Amino acid sequence: ERLNPELDETHYYRALGLEKMGYKEKAREIFEGLITLGQQRLQFTQPDFFAKFGERETPDDRLSNACYLIGLGYLGKGNEGEAREMFGESVRLNINHAWAAKRLSRMKNL
Repeated sequence: ERLNPELDETHYYRALGLEKMGYKEKAREIFEGLITLGQQRLQFTQPDFFAKFGERETPDDRLSNACYLIGLGYLGKGNEGEAREMFGESVRLNINHAWAAKRLSRMKNL
């Protein structure tokens, strides 16, 4: 099964659920998919006018969202240091990225 190219935060929670049900390999595939998709989006800096709502985001917003996806993937895999770094970069690129800021705050309090 191919991973959806439009992975998002909901897939992170789906993977957590799969992991709890014992489907660790499938969960790991989703976490890896989040990292891969985020890395691909980091490399693509030109606006995609064919993407749904893509033209409404600044380049920094797109990069911030890509870092957030990578952070979720790392967090799911248990790589907290890398996740913290990516959430921090997400907030640096877009100070208004509330979900990245919340995750970063939670990680600093641990």
